[in-house]
Order: sequence, then structure tokens, then C-alpha cells
Amino acid sequence: MIKEIIIKYWKTIYNSQVCIFVSFNVLAFIYYWNDSAHQYFNKGIEEINLQSIFSLIMTYLFIIFILIIFIYPLIYIKQLLSLRSDKENSKKSI
Repeated sequence: MIKEIIIKYWKTIYNSQVCIFVSFNVLAFIYYWNDSAHQYFNKGIEEINLQSIFSLIMTYLFIIFILIIFIYPLIYIKQLLSLRSDKENSKKSI
């Protein structure tokens, strides 16, 4: 089921991944140069201001991309094994 969805919407998935990755890089670059926001990184919002909200967004983005770094290779390996088993099954049926 997932395979059919990925095949059907591959271009949309690819474009969304590229947009998210580029926006993350732009935000990370801005965050790198914004030294006053570093004091709020990985903390709850104690005082609400632009720096703390920006830092909270960056914290969540870092968490999401760390999860992607660990989960994406597992999904990729699963897809490769699935394709390999499909290929072997097609050879056996011939």
C-alpha cells in the first residue's frame, strides 16, 4: 500500500521534501547568526518573545530532522528488500 502511494505521488513527496529541507537550512543559517536566540534553545518558553518562539521552532525542527536521519534509512532498506523479493518472485514464476 505504501509503495503504491509513493509511486503515485513521488513528485509531490519529492518537492515537499526539498522545500522543507531548504527552509530548514535557511532557518538554521538565520539561527546561527542570531546569538541572542541561542540562550532559549531546547528550553520551554518562560517568557514569550520573538527569540524564544524562533528558538522553540528550531528545536522542534532539529528533533524532526534527527528522527528523519534515523528513520529514513530504515524505510529505504525496507524498500530495497521489498524490491529484491519482488524481483526474485518474478524470476521464480518464469
